[in-house]
Amino acid sequence: MFPKFISTTVYWDSEPWLYIFSFLLKNQEKKINFLQKKISHYLNSSGFLPTNTGSTAIKLALKAFKQLFPPKKEVILPIYICPSVVKAIIQVGLLPKFIGIERNLNLSISDLKCNLNQNILAVIIPHIYGYPAPIREAINIIKNYEKSIFMIDDAASAFGIKKSKKFLGTFGDVGIISFTQAKMLTSSWGGGLIVNNQLLLPILNKIYERFKKYKKMEKLKEFINFFWLYKLRRYSEIIDWGFQKTFGKSLGCAPKTLKEERKMSELDAMIILDQISKIDLIHKKRQKIMSFYMKELSRIPQISFPQPNAPLYHVSRFCILTNGFSVKRKNKKIFSHNPLVYFLRKRGIRAEYGYYPFNYFNLTKWEEIKWIESLVVLPIDLTKTVEEHKFVTNNIKKFFS
Repeated sequence: MFPKFISTTVYWDSEPWLYIFSFLLKNQEKKINFLQKKISHYLNSSGFLPTNTGSTAIKLALKAFKQLFPPKKEVILPIYICPSVVKAIIQVGLLPKFIGIERNLNLSISDLKCNLNQNILAVIIPHIYGYPAPIREAINIIKNYEKSIFMIDDAASAFGIKKSKKFLGTFGDVGIISFTQAKMLTSSWGGGLIVNNQLLLPILNKIYERFKKYKKMEKLKEFINFFWLYKLRRYSEIIDWGFQKTFGKSLGCAPKTLKEERKMSELDAMIILDQISKIDLIHKKRQKIMSFYMKELSRIPQISFPQPNAPLYHVSRFCILTNGFSVKRKNKKIFSHNPLVYFLRKRGIRAEYGYYPFNYFNLTKWEEIKWIESLVVLPIDLTKTVEEHKFVTNNIKKFFS
């Protein structure tokens, strides 16, 4: 009934429960201040503004940019991106301007060149799943075109990853990081804005100071909800599905507080501070599982790897391209699964799909949609040994045999 293999998307065990008692019994506001200093020092940035989500950090940056250049209305971003980024742009009253992507899922430099114009306020360059985008090239192109265009280095899934000896998230005017499920470090939601252009600090701080703080019981409710949805997801997805079928509503859903622009909670700051020193240890096993997958599946002609150096960057999701097989959607809903995904799920392997940001705009005319829909995300289950993942690869080989 419950999946044998499912991606581990939360990297802590019992420690946060100890933090909850401390969080409830005394004021931990100093932890947020310490986290700000710790991350600013770790990344060698001008500042860090911790928020309740990565989306809040994006909105914080865009609001500041709007105040500086009110006539500009467009934000460039690639078509393959977390839908919450698109939503954040719309919510601050700006227009997303989509550009194409390369096979490694990151934005196309040539398409970026073709789409710059005088109405562009900012460019968001995400490192998809933590796989480094051509960030230096992009900055050179943007700044040579017009210096007043802001650059957001979206390292939501790339905390701690370096490119050319420099941390991702520190290349643009500002950077984004996220600490929610399936990111490099996980709290119970959380994110932040990395400030690299110190000239932006005064206006960013002014907007940030208006953000609400959490009340203790608000955060406790969020934490329990997060624990149910993601830490227990091997069980919660099936139980939620049954509950919804029976009673017409879900047991777990994103709390309303996540839709508000808030500062990070003390509890999340405590959890992140504990994990920063363990980041290499946390992802060492994930790297081994990815390397194992690539070795075992590399001889199957119908499979290719869009991010060939995925183990090096211990990406947050491990994707394969299933050439000739894809998911079929109609009116934004799945009506036919990728046959490989269907086959694996029947055997207790929770294979998944990549981002589908097309809910906001009709982007089906893009050529890339054909192979985006052939993406399959394989589970990296940290409750299993590397060798036990042979169950996954053997079933994939069986499907293609």
